[in-house]
Amino acid sequence: MYLTQRSILAPKNTDIDEVNNAILESLSKELHMYLNVNSLTLTEKGANAIIGVSMDSSNLMEFLNIMQFSGIANHKLEF
Repeated sequence: MYLTQRSILAPKNTDIDEVNNAILESLSKELHMYLNVNSLTLTEKGANAIIGVSMDSSNLMEFLNIMQFSGIANHKLEF
C-alpha cells in the first residue's frame, strides 16, 4: 500500500530494473515470464548496412534481445 501512493524516480533504467526486481521478489505470487517473438526479414545486405552484423552471425538474436529502448518493452518481462 505504501508504494502504490508514491512514485520512484531513478536516473537510469538499470536502477528501475533493480527496484522492480526487489518488489517482485517480495511478492508471494507466482511470477510469469513473457518473451517477445523475434524474426528477421532483412536481406543480408540490408542487415549489414543497418546494424553492421552478418545474418550468418549466431549472436544476432542474442544481440537483438539485449537491446533496450524507451517506449518499447524489453525482450523478457516478468509479472
